[in-house]
Amino acid sequence: MGKFSVVLAVLCLTFLPLFTNAQVFFYEDFENGCASDCSANGYNGSNGSWVQVSTGTNGSDNNPWYVSCAENGNPAGSCGSGCGSDESLHIGSNASIFGDVGAAYLNGGSGFFFPETNLRIESPTIDCSGRANISVCFDYMERGSGTLDDATFWYNDGSTWTQIDPLAKTALGCSPQGTWTAFTMLLPSSADNNANVKLGFNWTNNDDNAGDDPTIAIDDIILSTLPAQDTVIGDTIVCVNDLGIPYYIPFNTGSTYFWSVQSGGGVIVAGQGTDSILIDWGGIPGSYKLDVTETNCSGTVSHIGFIVTVIACSSAPIASFTVSDTTVCAGQCIDFFDASTNCSACNWNWQFPGSITGSAIGAGPHNICYNTPGIYDVNLIVTDGNTSISDDTVSIGLIQVYPDVSFDAESDTSMCEGDSVDLNINNLIGGLPVDSFVMTFTSQFTYTTTPTVNGGIYYLVVSGTYWGATGELRDGAFKFENLGAPITPIPSSVWKLDGSAPGQPCPTAYDPNHQYYFYFTGTGSGITFTFDDTNYSDNGGSLNFKIYYLAATSLGISWSTGDNEPCITVAPAQTTTYTVTVRNNTGDCSDSNFVTVTVVPPISISAGPDTSFCSKIGVFSLANATIGSGGMVTNWQSTGDGTFDNPMTLNPNYTLGSLDSLTGTVDLIIEGVDSLGLCPSVFDTMTLTLSGAPPTIDSTTTIDASGCGMADGSTTVFVSSGTPPFTYLWSDGQTTSNATGLAAGNYLVTITGGTGCTVTSDTITISAPGTIPPPVAGADATYCAGDSIADLTAAPGSGGSITWYSDLALTNVIGTGNTLTPDTVIGTTIYYVTETTGCEGLPDTVTITIVALPAAPAAGSDSTYCEGDPMADLTATPGSGGTITWYADAGLTTVLGTGPTLSPGVSAGTTVYYATESVGSCEGPADSVVITIDVCPSPTANFSASSIAICEAGCINFTDLSSSNTTAWSWSFPGAMPSTDTAQNPINICYATAGTYMVTLTASNSNGADTATTTIVVVSGPTVTASKDTIILLGETDTLTATGADTYMWSTGETGSIISVTPQTTTTYIVTGTDSLGCTGVDSVTVTVQFENAVFIPNVFSPNSGNLDNKQLYVFGTGITLLDLEIYDRWGERVFKTTETLQRLRFDGQCCTYGVGWDGTYKNQGKAVNSAVFAYILKVAFQDGTEVVKEGNITLIK
Repeated sequence: MGKFSVVLAVLCLTFLPLFTNAQVFFYEDFENGCASDCSANGYNGSNGSWVQVSTGTNGSDNNPWYVSCAENGNPAGSCGSGCGSDESLHIGSNASIFGDVGAAYLNGGSGFFFPETNLRIESPTIDCSGRANISVCFDYMERGSGTLDDATFWYNDGSTWTQIDPLAKTALGCSPQGTWTAFTMLLPSSADNNANVKLGFNWTNNDDNAGDDPTIAIDDIILSTLPAQDTVIGDTIVCVNDLGIPYYIPFNTGSTYFWSVQSGGGVIVAGQGTDSILIDWGGIPGSYKLDVTETNCSGTVSHIGFIVTVIACSSAPIASFTVSDTTVCAGQCIDFFDASTNCSACNWNWQFPGSITGSAIGAGPHNICYNTPGIYDVNLIVTDGNTSISDDTVSIGLIQVYPDVSFDAESDTSMCEGDSVDLNINNLIGGLPVDSFVMTFTSQFTYTTTPTVNGGIYYLVVSGTYWGATGELRDGAFKFENLGAPITPIPSSVWKLDGSAPGQPCPTAYDPNHQYYFYFTGTGSGITFTFDDTNYSDNGGSLNFKIYYLAATSLGISWSTGDNEPCITVAPAQTTTYTVTVRNNTGDCSDSNFVTVTVVPPISISAGPDTSFCSKIGVFSLANATIGSGGMVTNWQSTGDGTFDNPMTLNPNYTLGSLDSLTGTVDLIIEGVDSLGLCPSVFDTMTLTLSGAPPTIDSTTTIDASGCGMADGSTTVFVSSGTPPFTYLWSDGQTTSNATGLAAGNYLVTITGGTGCTVTSDTITISAPGTIPPPVAGADATYCAGDSIADLTAAPGSGGSITWYSDLALTNVIGTGNTLTPDTVIGTTIYYVTETTGCEGLPDTVTITIVALPAAPAAGSDSTYCEGDPMADLTATPGSGGTITWYADAGLTTVLGTGPTLSPGVSAGTTVYYATESVGSCEGPADSVVITIDVCPSPTANFSASSIAICEAGCINFTDLSSSNTTAWSWSFPGAMPSTDTAQNPINICYATAGTYMVTLTASNSNGADTATTTIVVVSGPTVTASKDTIILLGETDTLTATGADTYMWSTGETGSIISVTPQTTTTYIVTGTDSLGCTGVDSVTVTVQFENAVFIPNVFSPNSGNLDNKQLYVFGTGITLLDLEIYDRWGERVFKTTETLQRLRFDGQCCTYGVGWDGTYKNQGKAVNSAVFAYILKVAFQDGTEVVKEGNITLIK
């Protein structure tokens, strides 16, 4: 084995962008940040991907190309060195031996390793269009061994590779390290104006154990043409002793510059060798020549200099200014103030890039306004009016214009007292854009945003949809099974922010447009977004991420509650108006909104007191149920089996059931709710006790009084049924069944049984001789509350005086005379009237009923329609179970109809309809409904699609953009699922088959319809074709290719259309190709590895070895199908035997080990044997049938 010197390299230059006049058009510095062991094959530099190809025989341990700082990329003239800060391209040792330790190689394998190498590393295609006389420059070092171990420089004109330089061996003055050497040459003329040039470096070495390090290392490859002649830029008139006056020439990458000033004029004090210098001018007035030359690897050019006039100046102006503000919101204005000195007769020229004004003159321009967010410079040039000497000052990034802040607060809302409600910031605009990217889901995804200097509140807007499994669609916050409605929040494992779930969006509600806001606190460091999955094959679609910076502190969002979150929860005890203000980092750009939360108290409700009902059959009429203002009855129910005649009225009738009669009690339950439906239903219960039948009066007997004015009459009542004991109460207060001492008059008795049920007798009349008859009272009458009530009248029949009473016992006098003004109390009142002519006669009665007016019914909402639109019936809900009447006028004179519904008119204009409720003959006040019918034009159809080109199995969302007078939408999606829709904004319209499909929207209203169409292109994805299956020998490298797509991902993890593989066993490689739409296609290629017959067994091993392949005694080789290994100690006892042929890769990744291996114990049973020399017999058979027998000795070391 040749010596193995350690030569390491790193490249520190970064890729420089091409400028308009740049003559260096290709620059490769091999920067990849790798310390060692990074293959050059597939290295993706700033110009594209480099590829390693085989140019001859390569052993299994060949010396490959690397890009790393194991060999540091030092400047020409420097010695080779280990890793510094600059990667290089170099040949190093195979990973199976020592790996990448710089430009050092294995020059011989002594029959155990096979380092023979023939590999060329090829650049990406270089576009030399429009260029001629092209030079190539680079630094390199190389040794090896003559032409046997040698590097050469190659060139491809687009069709043929040609060696263009043998690359001379570089000096070994830094022994054992090489010396970095500059190389320059002119490319062949075929490179001129050629868009398909490639460069290559070939390395060849044999297996003869001869050769010196370093191998070959290359860095800083430059292609250039001679720089174009340019003109020096700077002041041509200066003052004597002016210091640090700048001059420059347009910069070209890879060039050096030499400046000269005519003697006596001034001194170059900074920048010599670069494109920009500073000159301190001397004290002697005069004219002096300034020149500069530029040199790159193509040659030297002299640029156009000029004469600088040095004059004596009294005092040159010094430009300066102040500003009213440096941070403003879009749409705001700034005042500028000149602060220049030495300026008695000056002119001012202001430049305000990014402003509406653009430029200005004068000492102090005001109202310089900025409409577009950004960071802007300000430039002031001050010129002395006497000498024409000027000075300028540029404030770089002085003015920062922030977006104006705007947002929508939550709409005013209502809630039930004791509940809570979410208040959100919606559609926020005004943050500074930080970064944006598209997250894809067909492979593992990672993206880190650009770092900023700002810590504080950030917000993230996520939009779009993707699918994570067949039939399952997702957006940024929800998922949908089988393309239906959203069902659950998205699992936290789907996409993550800095390794964690992003939390809930704000607002948290599902957005049919699939756009969500997430808020988080950032430090200014980059933010990493990731997506991981266990199976990417059925994923598709993408999400768009936009990140904005809002403010440095939490006060960027401020609620009147003191909260600083974008979404808060409040639980006010009373109606409250909340204020929210959002400010950006300046505090000047802000917006405020208000939201009022109306608190609705729960209603009160009562079913009435518990009641006894003296029957077990029949109908019980509820009379005492009540409900609070704003409430309505939604149901009555019972614990028994009876029924209500109208369970939605306040006091319905309840028909007892058989179960009620059997149990004797039943609970009647009333349910009610507030009219807005915000509060939970409320309930109350009354218990109805069924007490059985009341007593029955069988008969009565009476004895009249002996004369008018005499109280000697009596009456007796007889009870035939009911539950004793019975109690009696007569209208004159007596409490037995026999009432005595009665004068002429009318009497009642109430009998109560033992169960509490009562019965009241009919009127019992006691007469007396000479008693006059009752007067003739007026008829009974019923009135509605508020009606005018007529006086009561009574006509005496015997010419006597009239007396009015409020009670049957005639004890409470309420008036005298033939008329009486009745009471106005709602309810039923009985008035008693008698005539007296010496003695008082029997009474007559008048019954007056005053009925309460029902409340206005709950009429439906006001509505607006287009003329000809279908119209809903008007509705009115009675509150008292009465009859609804509809009127055309507020005076309630023109009846339009009766009942809870009414079909409105269809004429254009505004019509007010009035609805009342009547209970009996009493009609309550009216509620009104306003119906407006407009004459609307026919709509204009228009819409947009989330995408017009998708892959097979992709889905699209459509957004209606039709005119606002559209009332109906009819979508047609031929070839999609679903194929039609009537939603305004249909989502998840999915296409399974490639093709071109027409989408049609018909927007209509009652006045007509309009149609809009667009075309959707569904592509089947790329047809990916991998290279044909191939056969190689173990240790060989094969190049695999794929075509038909834009990007590729191989099962090895490599990307690119070409990869190199060196499989140890037969392997199938899968390549997935993706086109510009994100559609994918898959193909595979199988590389069959054929083995050369080989068998090897070490002659020494140690269980304590640090080499895992040497901790047990293995049989090594390739192609072995059968083996028999027996090991004997010095006395002939067999200590180990195996016939197992299980093949495994060696721990170093090479092929192969066979069998379980001997671990150095007796028959692998853990019993130690001493270190010694053992004999072995090995018999093997190969795949081709060849058999080999090997015998020898093995030394066991412990």
